[in-house]
This record gives sequence, structure tokens and C-alpha cells, in this order.
Amino acid sequence: HIDGCESCTVLVAELGRVMSTPPPAGELASLGPTSSIDSVRAALARAGRYQLEDVLGSGGWGTVYRARDPELGRAVAIKVVRPDLASDPEAVQRLQRRLLREARAMAQVAHPNVVPIFEVQSISEAVFLVMELVPGITLRVWLGQGHPPRHVLRMFREVGEGLVAAHNFGVVHRDFKPDNVLVGHDGRPRITDFGLA
Repeated sequence: HIDGCESCTVLVAELGRVMSTPPPAGELASLGPTSSIDSVRAALARAGRYQLEDVLGSGGWGTVYRARDPELGRAVAIKVVRPDLASDPEAVQRLQRRLLREARAMAQVAHPNVVPIFEVQSISEAVFLVMELVPGITLRVWLGQGHPPRHVLRMFREVGEGLVAAHNFGVVHRDFKPDNVLVGHDGRPRITDFGLA
């Protein structure tokens, strides 16, 4: 059909040009307030190999997505600055620097109780952080489930070991709270969100 249809030929050629062009400076950061997961997915598709699946959560400045790494065949979590903050370019730049600082801090710490960083990419002004996907719940939710005291003490000891490991690498978390600890289905806690470290 494309060989005989001029309008489809033009459309496919334009689509090929757009898909092969690197993203403009700050494309991830410039996604507007009406941005959906599809617009973030499109920006990340041009910035890396990851395939976004859905939103895991969104905080004061960052959004975390579940994604797939097709090259390694594993699920990952990707953190970006919230797209709806694009109306304030200075804030976006500050938050991009914070995300990069978080990646550097987390990358310094190798411990079973700290979420590992797989990769950080900076495409022009846009930064995204790729880390282990921890299926499970936050420590706050886990604590609300009424576990026996010996299990709570074990959990706190493991989390404390992760904090000590971070300190031994010269990293101070500065925002430690139960919401920043993920308890995996395997029962192992992992400290995350080193954005203020």
C-alpha cells in the first residue's frame, strides 16, 4: 500500500525522521502539565532502551515508573522529575541536579539493604535514574501489619546495617523515614530515595 500511496509514504518518512532524531534539549524536563505516561514513554524511548509500563508512585518532585529492560530481560524502576513541574524551568534544573546527586550517592553504596542503581542517563538537561525494581511495600505499610516484636527488631537491624554501610561510604541519607524503605516480597528491606544525601 505504501508504495502506491503518496500521503502514507510521506507520513512514514516523517515518522522515521522523528524517531531517528535525538530528543531536543530538556525533552524529559519540558513535558507539560498535561503529560501522560505516553509522553514520558516517548521521551525515554528516544533516550534509552527502556520500555515504560506504568507509574509506581509520585512524590513531591519525582515520579517512579515500572519499566522493562529488553536487553537484559528484567524489570526496573525509573525515576524522573515529575513532568508537571515543567512550568518552572529553574525548579526543573534544580531537581535534575538533585536526581543526579541521588544517583551518585546511591551508586557509592553496595549493600543488600540499599536499592542498587543500574544506570543514570543525562540526555541534554534531562536526567533519569534506573534502579532495582523492588516488588513489595514500604516499611510504613509493613509496620502497620502488626508483626511480632522480634520481626520488627530484625527489620530495624537490617535497615540500620544499610544506613551504616552508607555512612561508611561517606553518604548520609538526611531523609530517612519508613516511606523511604522498601520491603520486598522476599522480606528484605532496601533503603531508597537518597535525594537529600
